[in-house]
Amino acid sequence: MTGKTRTDGSNLRKSVARVLEESRALPAPAPDGSWRIVPPKRKGVPRLLREFVDTFIVTSGSSYNLQVWNRNPSQPLPQIEYSDGALLRANDVRLAFVRVDVARHKIRAIVVATPEYIVARFGKFGKPTVKEQLIILQRVRQQVLSMNPPILFYPDEAALSRRFSKRIVQQESRIHDSPTRASAH
Repeated sequence: MTGKTRTDGSNLRKSVARVLEESRALPAPAPDGSWRIVPPKRKGVPRLLREFVDTFIVTSGSSYNLQVWNRNPSQPLPQIEYSDGALLRANDVRLAFVRVDVARHKIRAIVVATPEYIVARFGKFGKPTVKEQLIILQRVRQQVLSMNPPILFYPDEAALSRRFSKRIVQQESRIHDSPTRASAH
């Protein structure tokens, strides 16, 4: 554990992938060209595609706050489409929770669960968070940080606004039941 979220998350994924590969219980990989990732820019697709597994580091056993980026794991939204028409959907993912003792730098427990189990045991997933990143040159970053206050602000330009509005996808399924659907149950 380095204490850096991205580094620790990446190291965890690599460790889980290595253990799965060493077990030799993995299915044969799908041939290149026989599948495609459905969401634009791979947003929300598990990194461990061969087993369709997402990994999460758990550092506390006192609260439940599973944050999932860009998808609701309990919805049947397509993630992978095979050339024969078969689909892997968001609710097909398996979630691997690795409980870590941060003081001793040891893994205390590993739990692999389905989204269905999590919803039944802990409740619905929260609203997916779609994030955008602004990547700027180091020179520009230093320039912004030296400003008082250190804020970079520009009004929307028409060209930029059109570019991002095309990337917004209208969701057909909802995380929470609407009042009309909820009353029908």
